[in-house]
Amino acid sequence: MSNESQLLKIKIIDGLLTMSIGVDALKVSIESGRADMFCDGEFFITDKDAFYHALISELKSEEEDGSTLLHLMLDAAALKAYGNGAQGCDVK
Repeated sequence: MSNESQLLKIKIIDGLLTMSIGVDALKVSIESGRADMFCDGEFFITDKDAFYHALISELKSEEEDGSTLLHLMLDAAALKAYGNGAQGCDVK
């Protein structure tokens, strides 16, 4: 399998949370995902390089409090893990 078609991988490597996905797999994921809910029609990526540049910019964009879309995603995943009985965490 080429890097471009690699499915989503999330690992802890040398103390770092790493997430990777091939650009072709990302395209399929986005086009078959929920983007259509926010558009009036089907969502298609017509220029991967241009779109991914804009996508990365949005992922890095900070709100006034410094949070990003990735922070919100990690918060939601942490709460879902806790709600599903994850070990190694607690609420006091």
